[in-house]
Amino acid sequence: MRFSSRRRLCPFLVALTVAIALVSAAWGQYSPGAQGLRGVVVRDNQARKQLEQLQGEQPQREGSGRSVNGQSTVSVVQMNVPKNAQKALKRAYEAKTGTDQALFVEKALKIYPHYADALALRGLLEMKGNPEQALADATNAVEYDPNCGIAYLALGSTSNLRGKFDEAIPQLNHAIILMPDAWLGYYELSNALAATRDYSAALRNVETAHLLVAKDPPFFHILRATILFGLKNDSAAITELTSYLREEPTGQWSEFARSILEQTQSTRSSN
Repeated sequence: MRFSSRRRLCPFLVALTVAIALVSAAWGQYSPGAQGLRGVVVRDNQARKQLEQLQGEQPQREGSGRSVNGQSTVSVVQMNVPKNAQKALKRAYEAKTGTDQALFVEKALKIYPHYADALALRGLLEMKGNPEQALADATNAVEYDPNCGIAYLALGSTSNLRGKFDEAIPQLNHAIILMPDAWLGYYELSNALAATRDYSAALRNVETAHLLVAKDPPFFHILRATILFGLKNDSAAITELTSYLREEPTGQWSEFARSILEQTQSTRSSN
């Protein structure tokens, strides 16, 4: 159901858009393990076909590099990284907790301080608690290895967090060129596109992320709601917020979702 007064909903749409910068930091708790940075899972044949269709609708991207799961080419810079530093970073990706990830990342950087992949991962882990250091790490990672996909992911994610969405979009597009099978690139790009109100493109990218991740994190619903309000599909947006509350009734965004639902219900009742 669409509400007859779009004007009454505008403040809520603005609030949702502003919240995107905070949503960008929320994914960090999902980075360890199989559903995180290395978690590329296309769910079934139908999902694979949908993914191919969605990726075919994206603007043509050219380039090559290594993906997070190591299936693409390795840069010359990467080949110069000592084996024991690479081993430490591999253990960071395999770690079960963020604390263990941080320990192994620090070990890798102690061995090789210019290790772009390790700097980028540290930046992603620090994004919520120490955004200035996250920005410095991501910037240095791109400088040390311009073909490091996760470095551009870290830089674009940090730009989102700082509200620099116009800067984030090309950074994240470059991350996707280098890591076309990493869901976080599409997710963060969707954040940036929604914040600049390119809602159709934002929806394509969040759906691509949905097909690549093994299980949608609950905050996907918040991002989808933002996009769907922007597309004036209020009933679908409300469904997303309701789904979020069903999955996380006391989660990080539960109070926010309830507030939006209450205000939209009030608008609906007054029309």
